Amino acid sequence: MNMNNIIGNDGINPQFIFLEKIKAMLITIVEKEKINNSYKIALLNNPNLNLINYFIEIDQNQKSYIVINDLKNYLNINSIEYSEHTLRKFIHLFDKQNKFNLTYEDFIKIFSPYNMDTINNNIDLNNEKEIFINIINGYLELAEQINEMIINIRKTNNFTTYEAFMGISKGNKYLDEEFLEHFLEHNYNCDEIRNLIYLIDSNNDRVISYE
Repeated sequence: MNMNNIIGNDGINPQFIFLEKIKAMLITIVEKEKINNSYKIALLNNPNLNLINYFIEIDQNQKSYIVINDLKNYLNINSIEYSEHTLRKFIHLFDKQNKFNLTYEDFIKIFSPYNMDTINNNIDLNNEKEIFINIINGYLELAEQINEMIINIRKTNNFTTYEAFMGISKGNKYLDEEFLEHFLEHNYNCDEIRNLIYLIDSNNDRVISYE
């Protein structure tokens, strides 16, 4: 099916709508990550920071990994509530081996800045725990937003998701850094694009495939 030839009843090409929705989702991720990154930099500026203590606090029964219930209980203690579906999506952002949990290695990646350039002078550097929770909460909000946008994207009719992907990628089986830089109209630097790929890429092969 050639999506370029599909015109809806309103005269609008559904592929254009699909592309704009995809672009909006990717931009949302990059812009949210700028905020998250500024908090990560602030957290790392604390000379007494020890992330293992936070990991142990969340990891109930000292299993050496974090599952949904661990995260849910920790958030409840701090008066933060999200659905289990959102918690699952959050874990999936950083669980690149599809273990359905977060090891300490996965955990520290949550708090690793993609660069050291995004600085927010309004962040209180003395409140380490608040910064830590803001990062966790930022990714939970992002996971929720991504899920809502994906649901909206899937409502685009007239062609399958596979046909849409192949139309976007011009027949390639994956989207790489160069493609995304062009797709987002060169508005973001290499660090931001690589970080975007990392978050979306489910198997850590540094490209985005249809799967």
